[in-house]
Order: sequence, then C-alpha cells, then structure tokens
Amino acid sequence: MNVSVVMTTYNNANTCISTVASVLGQVDVDLELIVVDDCSNDFDILEKNLLNLNDSRIKIYKMHKNSGAPAARNYGAYMSSFDILCFLDSDDIWKNNKLKEQSLLYKKKSLVFTKMSVVYDDNMGSEIFVRSEYDKNKSVVDNLFGELSHNLILQTSSLMIGRDDFLNSKQFDKSLKRHQDYQFVLDLYTDGFEFIFVDKILVNYVKSKSSNIGKKGWDINVSTVFLNKFKDVFTKELLSNFLIVQLLGPSIKTRKILSWLKFSVECNCLSFKFFTDVLKYVSKRITS
Repeated sequence: MNVSVVMTTYNNANTCISTVASVLGQVDVDLELIVVDDCSNDFDILEKNLLNLNDSRIKIYKMHKNSGAPAARNYGAYMSSFDILCFLDSDDIWKNNKLKEQSLLYKKKSLVFTKMSVVYDDNMGSEIFVRSEYDKNKSVVDNLFGELSHNLILQTSSLMIGRDDFLNSKQFDKSLKRHQDYQFVLDLYTDGFEFIFVDKILVNYVKSKSSNIGKKGWDINVSTVFLNKFKDVFTKELLSNFLIVQLLGPSIKTRKILSWLKFSVECNCLSFKFFTDVLKYVSKRITS
C-alpha cells in the first residue's frame, strides 16, 4: 500500500523532528512525507533539519504566505502522489504500525481512523489513556459531542482517506480558525462516507504544559462560524454539550465567561438542565 502523509508545520522546526521520525519509521508500507511549512520564521532551520535526514521520501514545500493549517493541508494533498492520504499535526507521534493497521481496512469513500492517547511534551514516554472511543451504532456527531466529556476521536492525526475522495470533498475549510478537524469529518458524514474505526491506540496526541491559550488569541466568536455551518446537524442537547465541553474551559482560562454566557443565550441553550450540566462538568474536571 502506498500512502502520502501530509504534515503541516508552523514555527516548529526543531520539535517536529520526532514527529517526522514516527512517519519514517512506519512498517510494511511505502510512503512519501509531504511537509508543508506555513511560511514560518524558522523555515531555513526546518529545511536544514529535514535535508540532514537524507531520506528521499521527504518532500518540502513552503506556503507563499501564512494561510493557516486548513489551507496548508489542502495544498499538501494536491502535491501528493499516492492514492491514499493521511494527515499529521507536527507535534503528534504515530506508533510504527499505524499506517499498516489502517491500510488493512481502507476502502474507497471511507474514512479510517484510530484511537489516540495523550502525552505531554515534557514526558513523552508516559502515555495518558483518555477516552477515545467510537460507537458504530451512533452517528458521528453523537460520538463527538454526545456526552459531557471530551472524546479524543476523529482528530486530524488519526485520519486516512483516499486521495481522490479528499480532492472531491469539501476538504478543510480555510475560513475556520478552529474546529477544522470536526468540520472535515462532519462534511464527510453528511456526504455519506463510511466511517471505519481501528480499535487500537496508534497515535499519541502531544500536549504542551506550557501552552497558554490566551496568548494564542483565543476568542469564542471563532466557533460561531463552525456552529452556523452545522446548525442542522446539532440537536439542542448536542449543542449544549459543545458549549460546555469545548468552550467553557477556554472561556474561563481567558476570562471571557461573559462572552460564553452571551453566546449560550444566542444559541437558546440556557435552562435549568444546562446549568446543572455545567456544575456536573466543572465538578468532574476539578476532581479528576
């Protein structure tokens, strides 16, 4: 099986090398690694680091201007050569049998994805086993947002899709600053794709303990574009869960809780049950 891996990166020249190594170390598969730099300040360092690996499977491209991860992923897909595509964020790590396991189940007009675990960048050897489950008897949106808890499933670094299927799809929405992974899989869901789950942890989702969401300019308003796009997919309960699980924490961290409340009112979600669910969620996060 031949697979094109699209990895986008931005100002991550040194730390992404571990991610690259996890791709080059894949077993029983022929691959090319399409590295798309989103006009970084450290592109020269990235290029030097990658060329030093002396691996002909690596192809390096640089965007003409900083355009965001969705545009960079779409560009990488266009530049790919093989019939199957996988995407990878530049800080995540694959198990060495990730592509092999997915390839065994791949078929046209399907999205093949795997379980994930969490590792922190200051302790890469210690995996944290978080909820990463998929119930094939439930819809995609129910799997993602059906409960008052995070479900680390259907994230960008776990996805496999046919190249032609991707190019003929709506691809990653360049207008979205957040939730592009959810947008992509929900578009495929509404277009009738088959979702195939590999019930094995094959991806480590890497989190940074030093990351500050406030410094990244987080704003709740960027979520309105995503929610408006899929307003016909979300039931009121699913929308309430999204507001609590996805947006409450960042709103508290960035001291924008009033904006979150206003947004909840606009979504017509405020109710006794909503505030009860908020208390349940906050209490669970505090005690966990």
